Amino acid sequence: MNNLKFAILIYLFFSNFAQATPVWENKNIICKTFLHTIIHETGYVEEINSSSNIITLDFENNKAMSGYGNSTGFIKYLDYQLGADPVSMLRIDWDSGFIQYYEIIHKDNGFYFSGSSGYNDQDGLIYSVHYKCN
Repeated sequence: MNNLKFAILIYLFFSNFAQATPVWENKNIICKTFLHTIIHETGYVEEINSSSNIITLDFENNKAMSGYGNSTGFIKYLDYQLGADPVSMLRIDWDSGFIQYYEIIHKDNGFYFSGSSGYNDQDGLIYSVHYKCN
């Protein structure tokens, strides 16, 4: 009986690995903001969900499109790491010259990623955004 329980446990643990694939194996995905925050260095929450964005990742043509300023960019695939929550890593070279790196997590039949502006001494604010893709 213990061997059966162990075998079931091993199967359940590795079944997510077998089903997971890199995000770029999809033709395209649409990522929508589900949480956007602006927090002051003191911990005071300045704003929640005051901004939203949609990013479309077209993997057939290696193109990215963002609702912010109608930006477009070129997608470069970097790496894929298996694990409990597999991660696809890619880089987008935006036409504006800005370069962004993304770690897109595959979890619960969806893809998620987050970003932050980091800390700015001038205004003391940290901007963060979280996306869910389908």
